Amino acid sequence: MSSFAKAAKAQRKSHKERSQPQNRARFGLLEKGKDWKLRRDDFKDKQKHIKGLATRARDRNQDEFYHGMINAKTKGGIQSLTTGELQHFTADQLKVFKSQDANYVNFKRTQEKRKIDRLKQNLHLVAAADGSTPQNKHIIFTDSRKKVANFDPAKHFNTVDELVGRPSNRLTQKQLESQPVVAKVSSKQAKRTRRQQEATYKELSARIARERKIAAVAETLDLEKKLMGKGQRRKVSKKGEKPVYKWRRERKK
Repeated sequence: MSSFAKAAKAQRKSHKERSQPQNRARFGLLEKGKDWKLRRDDFKDKQKHIKGLATRARDRNQDEFYHGMINAKTKGGIQSLTTGELQHFTADQLKVFKSQDANYVNFKRTQEKRKIDRLKQNLHLVAAADGSTPQNKHIIFTDSRKKVANFDPAKHFNTVDELVGRPSNRLTQKQLESQPVVAKVSSKQAKRTRRQQEATYKELSARIARERKIAAVAETLDLEKKLMGKGQRRKVSKKGEKPVYKWRRERKK
């Protein structure tokens, strides 16, 4: 290209694409020709694929039969592997599958453990305001029976009588004197706090139960993987109990 053509092109007016008008801004960006072509081709491909599937369904032979249909099974609309199909995999391949399943189960178990620890950290084990007996006990040992008869919990914990029943957040006399007096909490706010605590306790118990179930699944997968390995073993658990195997000791060379 000559210098004159370059100079003429540099002085040429650059045309910008038209944007979406202000009164149609609610429809998003203005669709250009190249965008419409892509959308058109995608729509036509989908319609062609749907039409082909409809033709195959219309022309399907009602008496069509394959020998694989005898042992094939579907569960929830999904075809499941049969025993014959599993025989095509080697022992090493099945062991890899078990390892992948165990890794995923252990990953989910770690997630549940972290959530349980986070709930325990955020949950304040404060006794109920209605004077209900706490579940856990705090046992204090003394040297003689005389001290037991004259034992004063408030004096022992260096706090007031109203805070003796708290399993946590039990402030001492010095802390109570140094901190400002807080206004009494309303009954409505106390009920809301109690409901939140009950919901948190419920979630915590559900996650602990879920973590135990995941741990049982992990143990089962680990046992299945070990049973696929080498070595003589025998079942030592009784009928109806959790399966326990004992392997024969082998001297390693």
